[in-house]
Amino acid sequence: MCFVLQECTNIFSSGGGQSLASMAGIPFLGCVPIDPQVAISGEKGQNSLRPSPDSPLFAVFQDIVKTITKPRVGTGDETVVS
Repeated sequence: MCFVLQECTNIFSSGGGQSLASMAGIPFLGCVPIDPQVAISGEKGQNSLRPSPDSPLFAVFQDIVKTITKPRVGTGDETVVS
């Protein structure tokens, strides 16, 4: 992901994760862009999302968390965890 140009270049093939999730009958959580800042922050033991809450990567992780924590109706999991 080039955050300067706000564009994504797929260095791997695209759609494999979504296809696999569909075949397995499980929800697809999302596409996480490769961001060099994540590696840099991780090497320093820092949270890579906290310094940049406006970054596209933060938005991707926020959407994944919402998907994971969303109650699933009819599964006995209707309680929202706060």
